[in-house]
Amino acid sequence: MTAEAPADRGAALAPVAPAAIVRVLVRPLTKILNPLMVRLASRRFFPMAQIHHIGRRSGKAYVTPTSAHDAATCC
Repeated sequence: MTAEAPADRGAALAPVAPAAIVRVLVRPLTKILNPLMVRLASRRFFPMAQIHHIGRRSGKAYVTPTSAHDAATCC
């Protein structure tokens, strides 16, 4: 048993702002690198794949690059 107060059990955590390195470096790189990765992901010998999906609310088509491995040769 833990000694937590009853009011703390269902309390939601406050949102945390992203770190400065994420705001300054990672987000701009993501805007540049994601389109490049989408183009490379369709190559035969590149270990990436594309996930095509439709936004639930907007109906907009999205393409997400992701890592992919052949199950027979993986690990």
